[in-house]
Amino acid sequence: MKIIFSLLMLLSSALLSEAVTYKIIFLNTPTVTIGGRKLAKGDTFDGNLKVTWEKDRQAMKVMDISTKLQKLIVSDKAMKNRWADVDSYISGEKKMSARGGAPANAVELGAILNDTFYFMDAIDIKTAMPTDSQRFFYISYPYNGETINKMVENREGTFVITPEIFTIDGKAIPPFDTTLSVYYVDQEKETLTLVSDKMRVVLIN
Repeated sequence: MKIIFSLLMLLSSALLSEAVTYKIIFLNTPTVTIGGRKLAKGDTFDGNLKVTWEKDRQAMKVMDISTKLQKLIVSDKAMKNRWADVDSYISGEKKMSARGGAPANAVELGAILNDTFYFMDAIDIKTAMPTDSQRFFYISYPYNGETINKMVENREGTFVITPEIFTIDGKAIPPFDTTLSVYYVDQEKETLTLVSDKMRVVLIN
């Protein structure tokens, strides 16, 4: 029995320490150095290998081979938080998210939004605040001396920011880094709440 128990413990330890394998599905540079090797789009690697970044805003989107989940990894955020590899980057973001939880009011949500967000295709902001036809979020940003107000997608407490916000009167404008103001509308109570005016969005391309 002792031998069987020892074998089970060894097997369990091996499974726990097994690295997650990722596939690079996007790079904004020709290559990225991971584990001392130059890797390109389509290559795979273990998530516990050190990533050596070469420039600001260097970014890659990776896919977990097992779960198919995708994640955008950006050099600026990795170096700021001292996340040396993809595993620590993803676990670090999860810990930060879990610590804050889903904000249930404008004050809690504003504290989260007063930060820098990197995105290519979308930023999903999850909250515990209700969203429906009467209660929803919208954003605004400055452009050519004007304030542009834009509706964003709202679903089940989540609002989504995409490059579609850079469309004015039906015409697309070149996307750019900007600071968003985020508002919450409650038409039942006839209230308009400024949640944040310091949400910095940085484009990755």
